[in-house]
Amino acid sequence: MLFVFCLVSISLIGDEKKLQEVLEATNEQHAKILQIGIWVSMQSLPVEAVITTLTGAFRGAVMGVVVDVLFEGACFAGSIQSPSEGDNIRPEVLSFIGGYKPLVQARNFAVMTSVNASIYCVMKRLSGKEDMQTRLVSGLVV
Repeated sequence: MLFVFCLVSISLIGDEKKLQEVLEATNEQHAKILQIGIWVSMQSLPVEAVITTLTGAFRGAVMGVVVDVLFEGACFAGSIQSPSEGDNIRPEVLSFIGGYKPLVQARNFAVMTSVNASIYCVMKRLSGKEDMQTRLVSGLVV
């Protein structure tokens, strides 16, 4: 959201009135997001964990699509030898061993961020505090 705000503000340099309107709209959206976060934190642990996991998966999928679009599969193009056409490999397995398929990056990001978010959520709720150990463990588990 900050990235979008920066792009919009750069395009509106010199037009203070429109820039102020964009800033107010951004603040309103941020307040709504904070209210949703407060509501989620008041729910039971399983409900909070499911909602956090789903939002983590969505964030990861968006990040994966952005990375996929920006790099177009170049990250993994030379890292693993692709199987030859004579190999009888299922398409699901092909994405894990180097055959590039669209949105594989989005799927991988979605899985990693959703697992990280859910472990962090559960550990934070069980320990009762938000600290560096909770973040470290959730990051290392992923």
